[in-house]
Amino acid sequence: MESNQQQAKEANFLRSNQQTARSFVATLFLVLGGFIVLGNMVAGLIISTRVQKIETMEGVRDQFSTNEFFVINLVPFVIGFLMLVWSSKVLLRERFQFLISIRPQFSMKRFLFGMSTWLGLSLILFGIDYLRFPGMYEWNANGQETLILLGITLFIVPLQTGFEELLFRGVLFKLLGKSRLPGLVLVLINAILFASLHLANPEVQALGWIAIVYYVFSGVFLALITLMDDGLELSWGFHFANNVFGVFFLTNDWQAFQTDALFKDISQPDFSWSMLINLFVWYPLFILLFAKIYKWKHWKQRLLA
Repeated sequence: MESNQQQAKEANFLRSNQQTARSFVATLFLVLGGFIVLGNMVAGLIISTRVQKIETMEGVRDQFSTNEFFVINLVPFVIGFLMLVWSSKVLLRERFQFLISIRPQFSMKRFLFGMSTWLGLSLILFGIDYLRFPGMYEWNANGQETLILLGITLFIVPLQTGFEELLFRGVLFKLLGKSRLPGLVLVLINAILFASLHLANPEVQALGWIAIVYYVFSGVFLALITLMDDGLELSWGFHFANNVFGVFFLTNDWQAFQTDALFKDISQPDFSWSMLINLFVWYPLFILLFAKIYKWKHWKQRLLA
């Protein structure tokens, strides 16, 4: 029994690495530097091709199409993703897969399952809400621009969500795993740090402090399924589905990315009951679903050891 428990602890995405904490810290600094400095520098150069003097962000946005401005906002994430790929080989001296899971290959089935289940549920719930309150939404599609947005959503948004997952549930999670703190504590720390990345998001200004609580609970959910599944394919797919819905299907005027999505929410910003249901109903049910399908075991060792 004792040897089985030891094997359960060793076969753990969070702690199954030989790299030093210093190498993970160096990776974090390099990747964040690339994301913040190099990413914004490249975005700024693109903006300078049309805007000589930046006075307001609204003025900058007016010089570009909605899709162009959206891609400019995604540039730092793409650069950050590429920096993660490079850092895994140069600083961590590992295959890129090392930051994704303990499995030898990327599990596309897990990614697609995490994506399709959450996106499918989101579309069903939106359809019900649209039938109940049609006045809250308006058709927003913009012909060819929305088709271009579909391409951006399918090919660039995966890199944006992948950057966040690899940074927080990959590099940072493994760095935290170097400590002797229980897995549950590391999940909470990871979630708080994940929420801190979104402090400057306009959603926080629109909804207030409750938006941070939502980000923390979402971070707990994503970190927990990463820990229990020994990889982040499920969380990456889930995160991607969440952003696909907000980018391509339903936009509004107060979220981080405004796009030519199919529909637009024209209601006043409000922390709705649907968000609470996500936190306290759908997230727990999805954990149970994933646990059942992928036969998660050793909960006590993973969370408390």
